[in-house]
Amino acid sequence: MAETPRFAHFVVLVFLASAFCLSVGTMVLLYAAARRRSLLALASIVAVGGLLLSYFGALVGVSLASPERTLAVGGWKYFCEIDCHIAYSVQNSYTAATLGPEASQAVAKGMFVVVKLETWFDANSISKFRGDGPLTPGSRRIFLVDNAGRQFEPWPGGKTAALDPGTPLATALRPGE
Repeated sequence: MAETPRFAHFVVLVFLASAFCLSVGTMVLLYAAARRRSLLALASIVAVGGLLLSYFGALVGVSLASPERTLAVGGWKYFCEIDCHIAYSVQNSYTAATLGPEASQAVAKGMFVVVKLETWFDANSISKFRGDGPLTPGSRRIFLVDNAGRQFEPWPGGKTAALDPGTPLATALRPGE
């Protein structure tokens, strides 16, 4: 099953409208300051402050109300890149005591957990006007969480020690890739 961000297009529109209103409010504030109109300046400060508090309050509220979901192996998690979606899926995982070719194996202090992650630019999540141009995904922070809730960062030598290092997550993809 895929997990797609709910109301992603609406969220982008609200973000853009908020940015526009903040710009207008800031321009009004600068105009009021230049013309020494304290009542107009105060009104614009209240409006801009209220918009910022409302926006960040809604952002924090939705974040706190959103449930944590663990997808099954093969399930897709979508991330909104504003004009389309990039999906990620854990294809499999395994543990190993050593990694790399026999001549230069890396030895774990415990066990390595090797995770195969697949990235996909969902062609069904774009408009017909977007075209076939590549999309470079936004930056991602990746870590593994165990059953006790501990977080583990990727091992820095993992890509060089892996037999199949795969495609980097920052690789630009075209629709359907």
